[in-house]
Amino acid sequence: MLAKIAKEHQTQQQELRTHNELLRNEATKAAGNLSDALTDVLYANPSSVFHNQREIESETKKLQASIAKYQKQTQQWIDLVAPFNNSLKELGDIQNWAKTIETDTSVILGTYAQIQAKPRPAGGQK
Repeated sequence: MLAKIAKEHQTQQQELRTHNELLRNEATKAAGNLSDALTDVLYANPSSVFHNQREIESETKKLQASIAKYQKQTQQWIDLVAPFNNSLKELGDIQNWAKTIETDTSVILGTYAQIQAKPRPAGGQK
């Protein structure tokens, strides 16, 4: 009977060891899954930041290309309009010159009219 109790005890001990080994394996597997999940979470954020940084750099390059294109177009418009602008300035200069000549001519004609209107002395002087 003692042998039977010892045998049952050994059987229970073996079952407990097997059950404990199974629980240890499950705990190890769960810890590994938790570790993988935490690693994924920790690496997901820097990964998305890196991805966003690349997108921002790409968009920045596109924007710089667009700005260069518009600067070139603006310079072409300036080059196209500059001769017209200069012509307008020259026209303004010509108009100012014409007004100056008209004013000078009016002064000269007025002076000449005054000279003509003055009576001349009779003695042969002009």
